[in-house]
Amino acid sequence: MKQKAPEPLPPPCMLCRDFDGLWRAGPGGGLKRCSCPRGVRLAALDAARKANTKRPRSKALAFPVVRDGKAAACGERL
Repeated sequence: MKQKAPEPLPPPCMLCRDFDGLWRAGPGGGLKRCSCPRGVRLAALDAARKANTKRPRSKALAFPVVRDGKAAACGERL
């Protein structure tokens, strides 16, 4: 069965055009998704990608960040 081609994204607005239509400059610096139709659609795709829980998560525990080598050598935990 043939897969349906994804719908093309709307054109970028003047706020996100400088960043190839992916981001816009946020207040106080930094980047955020634009509020134009293209940015709203990209934000929805981001949310769908993050909500995808089909893959099982690893059961291994993450290693804590060691900030003080001497304290870690003495057995102190964060």
